[in-house]
Amino acid sequence: MDKSNHLKNLFADSSLWVSANIIGIFVYLNAREYSWPTATDEGLIATGNDAIFFGLTELPVLALFFVVNTTWLLRIFMRRNMPMFLVWIVIAIAWATPLAIEFHARTHAVAV
Repeated sequence: MDKSNHLKNLFADSSLWVSANIIGIFVYLNAREYSWPTATDEGLIATGNDAIFFGLTELPVLALFFVVNTTWLLRIFMRRNMPMFLVWIVIAIAWATPLAIEFHARTHAVAV
């Protein structure tokens, strides 16, 4: 098999996984949007509803994609597919970015 066919098969095999991750990130961000403070919430103490909302909406999305991406990483290592590992790293950074922003927003005072 020549190199161009190998790369074509490599990305055709992973396009569903990459697309699912992109959709998953948007679903996560849309779920997070509903628990972000609004202008009327400024100065209020957080309630327990944030944790319930997180457990019912965002946690299942994060858990699903954690399992999917860990399984995909094992698949990459079993096939010794280093170019696909670079794609996995990009996907991991794509997930880490909104999580880091959310963590920062939740642990620091946010002016609304």
